[in-house]
Amino acid sequence: MDGKWLIIGIQDINITYSRLEITYVCQNLEQDFVYQTATSKGDELREFELRIKTGKEHILKRIALGKLVWYKNTMPFQTVEYTDVNIKFTDIVVSFLARPIRPVARKEAKAKLLSEKRKKLNLTIH
Repeated sequence: MDGKWLIIGIQDINITYSRLEITYVCQNLEQDFVYQTATSKGDELREFELRIKTGKEHILKRIALGKLVWYKNTMPFQTVEYTDVNIKFTDIVVSFLARPIRPVARKEAKAKLLSEKRKKLNLTIH
């Protein structure tokens, strides 16, 4: 990998035996790109931090990207992006962003259900 590279994200974190493996997403700073950059991180992303003790590496699977995590066992979030990995003494500290999963209002849910039923039956209201 020649040239100047910028780490723009962490794609995956694994611990195999005593080896920490981190897969990064990198950008070549010497190459121009055609597409637009994002203007924000997204809708109400919240940062979380998880401290993993030696011998508890299996916990990493619980925070894999796209997985459901619970905040104080009351509110569900979906993991979106890893932001940092640190080693503190014998522990690994993983920081990540997650998006809240919000319930749909009952009235809206019923309307969606009715709309889907109409689509399946191919009905129209005049």
